[in-house]
Parts: sequence; structure tokens; C-alpha cells
Amino acid sequence: MKHIRRALGAALATATVAGLSLVAQPAFAEAGPCPGTDNPATSTHALSADCQLSATWVVEDGWSIDGNGHTITADPAGTFDGGALIKNAPGVGSTPATMTVAHLTVDATGVTQAAGVNGITFDGAKGRLNQVTVVGGNLGTAPDSGYGVEITNTVGATFGSLDQVKVDNGSAISGYQAAAVHATDGMRFTVLSSTIADPNLGGGTGAAGILVDGLAHGAITENHIHLTDSEPASPSSFRAGVELEGTLRVEVKRNIFSGTDADFGISVDNAAATQKTTAAVDCNVFARNDSSASDPYGVAVAQWTTGSKTNVQVTNATFQGNWNATTGVVNGTTVTAGVPNVHDGHCPPSGPLNVAALGGDGRSKVTWQAAAAPEWAPLTDYVVKAQAPGQPDVSVTTGPNATSATLAGLKNKVSYVVTVTAESNGGAATGTTRLSATKIAFTAKPRLIHRGATSMLSGKLSSGDPHARLGKRKIVIWGKHLGGRWAKVGTVRTTSKGTFSERVKPRKRTTYRAVYAGHPDLASSHRTTVSVRR
Repeated sequence: MKHIRRALGAALATATVAGLSLVAQPAFAEAGPCPGTDNPATSTHALSADCQLSATWVVEDGWSIDGNGHTITADPAGTFDGGALIKNAPGVGSTPATMTVAHLTVDATGVTQAAGVNGITFDGAKGRLNQVTVVGGNLGTAPDSGYGVEITNTVGATFGSLDQVKVDNGSAISGYQAAAVHATDGMRFTVLSSTIADPNLGGGTGAAGILVDGLAHGAITENHIHLTDSEPASPSSFRAGVELEGTLRVEVKRNIFSGTDADFGISVDNAAATQKTTAAVDCNVFARNDSSASDPYGVAVAQWTTGSKTNVQVTNATFQGNWNATTGVVNGTTVTAGVPNVHDGHCPPSGPLNVAALGGDGRSKVTWQAAAAPEWAPLTDYVVKAQAPGQPDVSVTTGPNATSATLAGLKNKVSYVVTVTAESNGGAATGTTRLSATKIAFTAKPRLIHRGATSMLSGKLSSGDPHARLGKRKIVIWGKHLGGRWAKVGTVRTTSKGTFSERVKPRKRTTYRAVYAGHPDLASSHRTTVSVRR
């Protein structure tokens, strides 16, 4: 950015105070090619309106553009000799330049010059794109050129080990010819919490959401990477969410790859025999819905070259839709997909909360509050299990949306530890409760009564757990006349000590049953009966 110091008049104004000559300092206003104001204290140019560029805006080393939510568009007839709508000026000597762009939309839709045009270029520079949207791309006669954001070092600047370019905080880049983001020339980069969508809308050539080559290294983390490719697959028209070729090390973690008719989620190659391609691919979701019979390939993680020149580790992957998750043959070349390892716990869900086990007759209804899982490692299922020493485990597996399950085959007089484990391809987490055994002592006095007399049924609810709460529990009394069917007689509540009683006046010999109705954390014994005859 060329900053122009504007005088307060046609010349610098002077004044004399107590014999001293004072020179008025210049004011800054609208120094960039777009309307706005400069703040030299913060080295920031703040836009005040939308604008159109007909030539490259070269941002001075150390300065920032704050778009204030405005949009910069490209003049379709413009000449962008700098290879981009926005580009940093070189640093001093071999020192990297610094450039920051924030809160801005850059729209290159309709640019048709033959040479490739980028939206924003970092060349020999470090810095950040913060809440920046870049759309459009060159659709002219150089279909393999044109990046939404290019991170390169053609000037040969010398970078420190922590220097990088960071694209983050809800940035969105879409519709560029060769790739939405291109990192090369050994540059360090991060693409974080952003949306990368639909590269190469012009058709006819290969394109990638994020292309990393030339020994670049960095992280692609927590992004939505979306592809749409309705063309028949051919050697020149593949789409890949991420394409890695000759990378030092790239971490591709916790992303969602999605799209219709996408060819590859991640494409790994190493055409340069002197370089290696290394990457760690962990906790990603690969979702695809192929509706085109002419484009059937769809390999989630494709490794085009194998052996010592590639080292790509795929862990905790979730495959959704109709990816070919193992191998595929593309134009005569066998493409081998990475095989996900077992859970290694990098992206586990939270544990289920408020786990409770409602006791029943040889069974328990277990309830819980849903676990929380990140969208890049969604829940796959819940495993509900009851365990007790000397007893076989009782378990059931439910779907990821369940919040209850019933365990059958429990022993009424046995205490269990009940666990609910939320599982995903990123790990597992468990919530626990205790299902304590109970029993009912039940008697009738007198057992033998005269016609019209009354018998007192009484009993006590007890538990093997000294901490069990036995008061105010509901006990249901059932009766069955000789030769008849069971019928409900009444319901009573236990005292603070777990005791209960009920008066009955049978007309014939009757068998009574006391049923503990169940409560969270207490099992029950339903088969305690007593007979009364007249």
C-alpha cells in the first residue's frame, strides 16, 4: 500500500511560538486504492465503502486491511500484474513481510485475463486472514492457474520456525480455478475453522480445496470442506478436498469433507522422487453422495504412491455415504485408500450425564442425558452394560440418538454397576451409576382368619447398599384368589425405615404378592408372596 502524506495546505504550514518554529504534521486519509482511513499507530487501513480494483493492491509491509464488512470486487477488464487482487509488498532484504486482512470480502468473479489471478497472495510474507471471504476465480485461458489464497515464497525470504500464514476465524474461500488455498515453497500455514467450497467452477481441469506441495507444512483443522463435481472423471478433472504432494508434514484433523460426486476426500501423491509426503489424518468425517453413474470413483483417502516416499497415517475416520473406503482403480492406476486405525482417543465425546437405572423384575430401564460429540467425530452408538462380581455381563447397544435402554436378564438379588458408554470414531466416554439389590420381607397376621375377619399384611424393603434410600418407596399389593387371576389390591408407601403394611379382608383363600415398583438405583424382588386362608 502506498501511503501518501497529505499536507494541511498546499505546503507545510509553519508557526512561531516563543521563538520556536513549528511545522504542522501531515494528516492521513484515504491513502489506499479503496476509500477509507489510515491509522499509522496501528498500521491499519480501514475501508469505509465497497470498491472495485482494476489493478493489484500491493499492501505495504507491516500494514493491515480492515474491511469493516465491505467488499472489494475485480474489474473484469482490469490488469492484475501482481497476480492477485491483493498482495503484500516485499519485506526488507531477506526478512519476511507481514500482512493481515480482516472482515473483508474479495470477489474476483468474472476476471478473464489469460494469466492466473489469485484473490489474495502472501509471497515471502507471514500474517493472517481473519473472517475473510474470497469468491470467484479466473475462468480464462489459464485454467490451471488461480488460487483463492496463495501462500508462497518466490522472493526467498528467510522465515523463523514459528512464522506462518493463518486462515481462520470463519473465513470462507470458494470457486477458485486451481485451488481455494495453495501453500508451497516450504511455507508454514494453518487453515482453521473455515469453509472451503467448490473449487474449479469453470470445469475441465483438476482442482483441490486445499493444495499443499513444495515441502510446505502446517495444519488443516476443524474446517468444512465441500466439493461438487458432476463431470465424468478423467485424468484432468479430478476434485480433491485436500491434495498433498511433497509435504514435510501436514496435520489434517477434525474436518468435515462433504459433497456430491466428489472424487477424493484427500489425495496423496509424491511425483518428485527426491521428496517425501507425510501427513497425519485424524478424526475426520468423509461424507459423499454420488448420484452420477459416470463418476463412480470416490476414494476417501487416496494414496497414489506408496513406499518410503509417502507416510500418511489415517486414524479415527468416519465414512458416510458411498465412498470407496478401501481401494479404487482410476484410469488404470490403482489408488489405495488409507485404512483407519482403532480408536486412539484423540477426539472423544463427552460422557453421558445423569445416568440412572430404574429397577424392575429381572430388568432395568437405564436413562441418560445425551453425550456431546464434535461434528467431526460424531457419535456412532451407546453401549449400556450391567456388571456384577460372579455374574455374566448384561449389555445392549443402541443408536447414537438414544437416551434410554432396557437391560433384561438381571438377578433381582444382585447389585450391579451400570455404565453407559458413548462411542465415536474419535474415542469413547462413560457415565456410571449403581443398581443396588433389594428384597422384600412379607408376612400376614394371622395367616388363618375367620369369615369376615381382617388380616394385616406387613413387610420391609431392604437393600445390600447401606446408602440406599428406602423411605417413601411405592409398594404395590396384588392378590389372587384360589383358582382366580392376579388383581391389584392397593398401593402403600414405605416408612423411613423401609417398612409397610396393608389391611385385607379376604372372602376365600388368597395369595398376596408385594411388588416393589422400582426406583432409580435400586433393583427389586417381585416374587415374595404370602397366603391367607379363612
